[in-house]
Amino acid sequence: MGKVGKSRAECGKEVLRRNHNFCSNDCKRVFENRERRAKHPPQYPHLSTGAIGAIGELRAGADLLDKGFEVYRALSPAADADLIVQKDGRYLSIQVRTGHRRADGGLTVPRHGEYDILAIVLPDTVVYEPALESIGSA
Repeated sequence: MGKVGKSRAECGKEVLRRNHNFCSNDCKRVFENRERRAKHPPQYPHLSTGAIGAIGELRAGADLLDKGFEVYRALSPAADADLIVQKDGRYLSIQVRTGHRRADGGLTVPRHGEYDILAIVLPDTVVYEPALESIGSA
């Protein structure tokens, strides 16, 4: 089987396999990231991803403080949890992610790792999964 010979405008390289649109997984990732950014332009386009993450952690922390939790923030960027919260003697780990709301109202956010609560920071609010009320801590 020879070269398929079709090219992908994103990288200009030839696609070597039939029924494939990209020359490699890296090419596919670049294209998908570009598509995602076009659908969901960054709220802070002039800031690094690290700065955007720090802003999200601070927004989630302030929201949790407002809801009556004690909030502790990790000093290490490689910590297992972004925040630890305590209320009524119960400690919970919080993973903070920046998310986007889809046209259907659902949330687009990476959901990986181990945590008790996922805090999804949106431009206008912070959403928690599971909801804080459902864990009996709010």
